Amino acid sequence: MKKNNHFVNGENTIIGEGTVIDGNMKATASTRIDGVVNGDITSEGVIIVGTKGEVNGNIVAADVNVAGIVKGNVTVTGKIELVASGKLYGDIKTSSLTIDESAVFQGS
Repeated sequence: MKKNNHFVNGENTIIGEGTVIDGNMKATASTRIDGVVNGDITSEGVIIVGTKGEVNGNIVAADVNVAGIVKGNVTVTGKIELVASGKLYGDIKTSSLTIDESAVFQGS
């Protein structure tokens, strides 16, 4: 995979709908979340929160794409994209931010 686009070598992870993870998570590759994660997430890759996904904790990653719900602070080295169905409740630190018109963002 291309490392310069924040994709790193290793297996990508999918947390499927109906799956609940209680506890912190650390990944070296990209992760798609369609279930629920109750805990902090740290990743060297991209975190994608699908439309049915929910994260109740802080996220530190290369890039983050939110189509579901994130309740926590988000820190990225690349960009954060909050699409129309996305909801982010928390503070963000990024050099690039895109928020679609119908998205919800409460924080600073």
